[in-house]
Amino acid sequence: MLAPGSLIKDRWKIVKSLGQGAFGQIYECNDLETGKHHAIKLERRDSKRSVLKIEVAFMRKVRKCPSVPSYITCGTTRSFNFLVMEMCGVNLSNLRKSRPEQRFSLTTVLKLGISMVACMKDVHAAGYVHRDIKPSNFVLGNGNNRVYIIDFGLARRYIDDHGEPQQPRGDPGFRGTARYASVASHQGKDLAPRDDYWSLLYLMIEMLTGFLPWRRQKERDRIGDVKALCLTHDTLTSGLPACFQHLLDYLNALNFTDPINAEYIQTLFLDEIRTRSLSVSTDYDWCQPIQPELYTPTTALYSTSKPSSGKRHARDHARGHGEVASTPVLRLPSVSTAHSDAPQMTYASTARSTVHRLPTLDKNSRSHSFSFQSADSSSRNIPVERERRVSASQPFTIYEDDNSPMVATGRKRSGGLSSNVFSPVLAQRTLSLNGPGSFLLHETH
Repeated sequence: MLAPGSLIKDRWKIVKSLGQGAFGQIYECNDLETGKHHAIKLERRDSKRSVLKIEVAFMRKVRKCPSVPSYITCGTTRSFNFLVMEMCGVNLSNLRKSRPEQRFSLTTVLKLGISMVACMKDVHAAGYVHRDIKPSNFVLGNGNNRVYIIDFGLARRYIDDHGEPQQPRGDPGFRGTARYASVASHQGKDLAPRDDYWSLLYLMIEMLTGFLPWRRQKERDRIGDVKALCLTHDTLTSGLPACFQHLLDYLNALNFTDPINAEYIQTLFLDEIRTRSLSVSTDYDWCQPIQPELYTPTTALYSTSKPSSGKRHARDHARGHGEVASTPVLRLPSVSTAHSDAPQMTYASTARSTVHRLPTLDKNSRSHSFSFQSADSSSRNIPVERERRVSASQPFTIYEDDNSPMVATGRKRSGGLSSNVFSPVLAQRTLSLNGPGSFLLHETH
């Protein structure tokens, strides 16, 4: 870290630190020749891989691009490589976290989506794929609400010398930030512009709901597994505005070398605004004196509450806006003892997993507690909590407090479940009952 007042090349005076990333530090600096303030990025010269050189090459190429902060200069000192660029304002990640509910209104999310697509279109038009699309890499202008895209240290040219998309490489490895990376990135595949848009979809869902289904996962591989499960079982966009599902369908249909129709994606967001009688002229949330109404997802997958423990837990919502449903919740506590009078379970053990048979659910009871014996002889309770009487075929939501990955699987049986597989999403799953019955819980190890 450089102290305030430090000089770079006797011209750039360090004012304060703006942040630190995996590849270096960024500071606010004062140009002693002009008196203007800029951002300066520093990278140690002894770094094994110079990410800053990639960023400099990109910013030189797009000097006149309106979506990218202006390039000022670059150079080296005895200890650092440096890049000086236009000073921008707050990033969208910090802006979201500063909101009372840590999320934005639907109007703000869709307007930001239109602007972010414009930024990404400019990057792709220059022949590059960004490969690290995330909220902190979109910033507002200094003193205005124009959206800019930043941080091109992972950017890669995807157009060859003849202006054609390059064919995918064999196994280049993971690139990006785990929370927002595409499934292809988790699989170590080469990335194309479509992968930037997968990241856009994820970050827009987070901005709208304050949550992503894989948020509690820490390991990169598990995050990738949850994403794949969400996409396989059509749960990612469940209960969200239609434009999110339309974008997902569009991205699923793209091949590696297919060009992106950015205008189509922007039209999806504009149509959603018009369909809901919203307006693109509405100020962003942070410009309004009163917190605007927030969107309420019509599914239990996305939590919109903040419990006193500081963790967000699943809350079921009725179809429509703002009405809380009476859907029961199955909680998997991290520490519990067996319910003495609950029916005992049977289980079949394998090297990596255990299948537990849970007891019959009485749909007319207001509360009940399941317990089961696991392969290692430890016991757990699974309490079922209900605010009101629940009729048959209403959904159940399962989630755990201890972050242990669980997958719920159903088996059709007389008076039991109506389907064979139920949204195997880590941290949250939904089950639908036809009436009293039992289900299987498959716990991975």
